[in-house]
Amino acid sequence: MREIDLNEVADQGVQDLQRAIEQLNELLALPGVDISAIETKIEALEDKQSDLRALTLDTIERSDENRLALAAVEAAGAALTREAGQIREAATAIADAEKVIAAVGSLIGALAPLV
Repeated sequence: MREIDLNEVADQGVQDLQRAIEQLNELLALPGVDISAIETKIEALEDKQSDLRALTLDTIERSDENRLALAAVEAAGAALTREAGQIREAATAIADAEKVIAAVGSLIGALAPLV
């Protein structure tokens, strides 16, 4: 049994709707056509095309591969957030150490003439 790719079917549907819209747009240039009726049909087809695109996106988002990829991205984001926190902690510790070193240097400078 042939496997059907829903994304391919939806993509083909979007393309078919686009061709129909283009053909209707060409009809607008003909003399004596009911422009209002054609524009109404074009708008209806554009709405269907928009709905089909949304359905395609929903199908893509729901695929197992994409769910796994999104979970991996979220995990990587969480790891980066943790790493950033550790970097901030290290930077704070270095700044505190610099203050201590500066204080020791000042103390040594003050005590040096006494020795």
